[in-house]
Formats: sequence, structure tokens, C-alpha cells
Amino acid sequence: MEDLLSSVKPIFFSRGQEITGQIMVKTDREAVLDLNGKSDGIISSRDFSSEAFAKLKVGDVVSGFVVGENDSGQIQLSTSPKSAPARRSRGGGSISWDHFIQAKNQQTPLNAKVIEVNKGGLMLEVAGVRGFLPSSLIGYHLIHQVDQNGLSGKETTVLVSEIDEDSNRLIFTQKDLLGEDIKQILDKISMQKEITAKVLTVLPFAAVVEMEKGVNGVVFSSEASWEGTNLATLLTAGQEVKAKIISIDKDLGRVSLSVKQLQKNPFDEVAEKLQPDDVVKAMVTQINDQGVNFELKDPSSELGTGGIVGFMENSKKEAGVSYEVGQSVQVLVDSVDKRRQRVNLAPFITTTKGLIYK
Repeated sequence: MEDLLSSVKPIFFSRGQEITGQIMVKTDREAVLDLNGKSDGIISSRDFSSEAFAKLKVGDVVSGFVVGENDSGQIQLSTSPKSAPARRSRGGGSISWDHFIQAKNQQTPLNAKVIEVNKGGLMLEVAGVRGFLPSSLIGYHLIHQVDQNGLSGKETTVLVSEIDEDSNRLIFTQKDLLGEDIKQILDKISMQKEITAKVLTVLPFAAVVEMEKGVNGVVFSSEASWEGTNLATLLTAGQEVKAKIISIDKDLGRVSLSVKQLQKNPFDEVAEKLQPDDVVKAMVTQINDQGVNFELKDPSSELGTGGIVGFMENSKKEAGVSYEVGQSVQVLVDSVDKRRQRVNLAPFITTTKGLIYK
């Protein structure tokens, strides 16, 4: 393994660079991402609302901005572009933080203008200063301004969520800005209800849909399809889609919907057909501190396992055996994890006597 690692050329990411990865492991505090086989990424649960982080699962695709590298050599990510600090939009000069500190302490609403939309959320201009509104903190006021042109140039109201003067970091939120009239509208919406909605626009991180006249909702990228396909290739403005209401955030005034939950999950068929100790072919896609990631292969296509994620913990690996990315091997099914949408694997080992054991 040491020889293997020493032969791999290191991949460098730039601070502030926006990158995308697939969740390999998720705990209560963080998610570990596969950065396209180049490295591991770590993103904290604190970068999401509790509702948004709870929905994330292994296999979901997440975007973030490079903050740095931790002691384990993993790339630390954030949903906000920390290395793209708050700065004056015009005229240069230093930022006077007193205005924002006072607004945060007193929870004073501020007028903001959207100047950029990216996968992590929105860059806003407030009083001539740029800050960031993460997608997880976008609420009713912006969602109901969306049209076919998206959100660029829209004006809205925000609160200051976080200030870091040392790194010139300014984060906004749209929590706790709702009036009683809007809350009454939300109270009439039923959870788990299946509806037909019209797509108003597709943003880098979500599609905004009209549920009924005057009531909009969002379909985040992770809820558009089971395969994690790019959102823009799945939905277009004006399209009608069937969706299920999966959450109502009354702090943000945001209704979240899922398209994929009304579709057949391709993993279900795999879960039914694969049994413990089945022998399957797999290709190594990544090696990390937790173990080895695989993509299951099935030349006969009878199981339809192409693209299904397999994982072998380090504790399951045979002593002295190493793997290489791109290597095709035979492995044993240890268990099928429906919650994480992955197949747990163990080595397939044949002794000189022809005995197979795990």
C-alpha cells in the first residue's frame, strides 16, 4: 500500500475553488466526500440547516468551496466561499463592520441584491458590501420572486447570520423573517402530499416550482433523481412534474419537494437480488482512510448493478492485500445497506485447497 500511495501524483485544490463530490460516509457531525477519485473531502453538518443535513445520504452529490486541508490530508469544504471574503463591490477600501455587527445583534432586516448564483447559494450585495447567502438559508422572500430569469438582480431582505472580521466573512440568512399571513399559508400545506407542479426556473442548486398559484416550493438537486444526474438535464422551465411534499420549514417559509421519491429506486432491485456471500465483480473507484470504494459490475445485466456503490471497510480487508484504483476484482457481498444505498463487501479469498472463506 505504501508503494501504491507513493506512486500516486498528488492533486492540489485551490482555496476558494468550488468542487463537487459524492458522499461516501456520513455521521451526525460531517460527511466524507469522494472528490472524483482525486482526494477525500470533509464537509461539516454546521454548513447546512438541520433539515438539509438530515436529508443527505451516501451517494448524494454535494458542492462546496475549498477551505483548506485537515491533519489527515482531507480537503475541508464549506457551502460558503470562505476564501472569497466579504468585500466592497465598488470603490475599494476597508469594510466598516459596525453596521453589520449592530444589525446582527439587533436582528435588523437589511436590503440585499442578488449579484451571483452558484451551486452553494447566492452572492449578495448589502450596503455596498458583498456577502453570502447559503442555499440552505434561502427562504420565502426569494423563492417567491423567482421567474424564468432566475434570481440574478433580485432584491430581497436578509438578516446577518455570521460575521468573521479576521477572514472578512459575512453570511446572511432569511430565517425568522415571516409574517403571520405567510405562516397561515404554510399551515394549510399537507406533508407527504403528492402534487403536480410547474417548474419556474432551474438554479444551480435547486429547481423552483409553482405548487399552486402564489405558492412556490423547491426541489433540491439531491431530490431530483436517484442517479444524481445534473439538475439542468432533468428539469426545464415550464415543465410539469409530479412531486411529493417532504418538508415545510416554517422558519424559512420554504416548502421542499421530491421528484425521485415518486420514482422507482433502482437500488431496491439490487437489494432484493443480492444476498450475503454472493460473488460479484467490482471495480475499485477510490481508496481512502475508511476503506475501499467499488462500482459493482454485472456483465449479464441481470442484476442491473452498473453504477451501484460498493464499500469494503479496512477491517474487512485481508492482511497483505492491496487494491489499485481501476482494478477489477471479485468480492463477496457482506450485506446490503438500504439506508446508505450501498452494498457492503468482503474479500473473496480462495485457498490452495479450493476453500472459500471470508
